[in-house]
Amino acid sequence: MLDSLQIKGYRFYWFSALLVAAARAMQGVVLGWLVLERTNSAFLVTVAGALNFLPMLGLGLFSGVIGDRLNRRRVLIGTQIASGMASILLATLIVTNAIQTWEIMAISLTVGLAWALDWPCRQILIADLAGEQNILNGVALDQWAFNLMSIIGSVIAGVVISTLGMGNAFYMVAGAYAFAAVSLFAIGPTQQTRAGGARNIAANIKEGIKYALNNRAILGVLLIMIVAHLVLFPFRTLLPVFARDVLKTGPEGLGYLSAAPGVGAVIGGLMMASLRRSRPSLVALAMGAVAMALLTVVFAISKTYLFSVVVLAAIGFATSVYGAMQNSIPLRLGEQQMRGRIMGLLSLVVGLMPLGMMAFGIATDQIGAPAVVVGASVIGAVLVTGVFLLVPGIRRQSRSPGTQAEQYH
Repeated sequence: MLDSLQIKGYRFYWFSALLVAAARAMQGVVLGWLVLERTNSAFLVTVAGALNFLPMLGLGLFSGVIGDRLNRRRVLIGTQIASGMASILLATLIVTNAIQTWEIMAISLTVGLAWALDWPCRQILIADLAGEQNILNGVALDQWAFNLMSIIGSVIAGVVISTLGMGNAFYMVAGAYAFAAVSLFAIGPTQQTRAGGARNIAANIKEGIKYALNNRAILGVLLIMIVAHLVLFPFRTLLPVFARDVLKTGPEGLGYLSAAPGVGAVIGGLMMASLRRSRPSLVALAMGAVAMALLTVVFAISKTYLFSVVVLAAIGFATSVYGAMQNSIPLRLGEQQMRGRIMGLLSLVVGLMPLGMMAFGIATDQIGAPAVVVGASVIGAVLVTGVFLLVPGIRRQSRSPGTQAEQYH
């Protein structure tokens, strides 16, 4: 279960991942509550969350090329420094009572730009450090770290908002990013496979798209991800609305709601890490997505706080299965020199999520959060099932050219 942690470089990366996950969890809770308190608008809450992901839509393909061409560890160090500086600026504006809504949005976008460059490099660095045979284990442990710290970070954020204020919460976020950068620096020089083929960036991007479309397993991941990020994941930006308006709780209650998915995901992540030698499976990916959708329907119609917390934990378990497969299938089945561009395509799909977030926000202001989330989740379950069953060749996965062929079912 902990094989990848026996590798020194991966241990330093993993500690850094813990800190980044805590920072992002705190940031999400505090940002959502800050915007809701200032504007009383579900739409603007979703916009603030969307800006953390929107740059991935514009930079996904480009960041994938960066992941193939540049030193990934150094890219991650730079993104942590940029995110920390943005957090310090936001904290200072809050503490001095000089904050404006447009400044919140601008800083959220800045952090989103850093994350757009960070995410593809982060996924490939896992494979670089853990090794080919440990990819699923390394990915699962990374997901486990993210989910564990989403629990701790979310709870801390709720408590800090109530006791020390939102400005101090963002100073804590900046500190986490700073220590994450130090831990990445401690990894030292890393070996990585450089991009082959054309030297022109546009040609590199074209090669990556063509490669992904011709690989049925990677195409299947991309199609299911499109559904998940447009209509399943966006409901989480509405947690402040559910907390205040549906479940009648405050910032501490929101903190526990935000942490609940992490509890289930920690359990699921340990389970996935124990399957180190198992083959990545589109069946598990699709089942995880459908389970997320159906459980989200249950959450949306719940009016009881404790029951909602339990359902969110179950959603987190399903998400951990989905997330481990989403990242490990392309890494395991794609050629090493193409990994950056493949993860760039995945990053672009993740960048679709802000479109779903803003649509959720607009609809919520009109018909309410529960109705929006129920409708979207049902649509998502149907679409994922349709992709898996109806798209030719998706269920027949084979290793990429240049490796021994294996069939995954």
